[in-house]
Amino acid sequence: MSRQAVRAKIRHKNSDIHLGYYATKTQAMAAQKAAHAALDKWEKLHPPSPAVKRKMPSISTLIHFINMGTYDLVVEELAEASTGRYHLIKRHKNKGMFPSADVSPSRTMQASRVRH
Repeated sequence: MSRQAVRAKIRHKNSDIHLGYYATKTQAMAAQKAAHAALDKWEKLHPPSPAVKRKMPSISTLIHFINMGTYDLVVEELAEASTGRYHLIKRHKNKGMFPSADVSPSRTMQASRVRH
């Protein structure tokens, strides 16, 4: 490799791909262009499979597994996540249905103007 060699690399899916060393910058740019074209063609022919959506288990299912003695760290994390989700949904379902008595309509209008 001479001192004047030009390194060609591309970035694909957050990783660097080294294409080699070339005598001129024009050759390195041509290699980059060809590599991008090849990767684009590959992705058209082999599209990525969609991510599998995993359904969160219900709280009763988690309690059942805990009572069976299969309690471990994963079950604990799932229980915390599903409990948090349950409380979040419960809060949003009741939001706005029961306005508090101390908030006047004029104060609400002022607060909405300030936010925007």
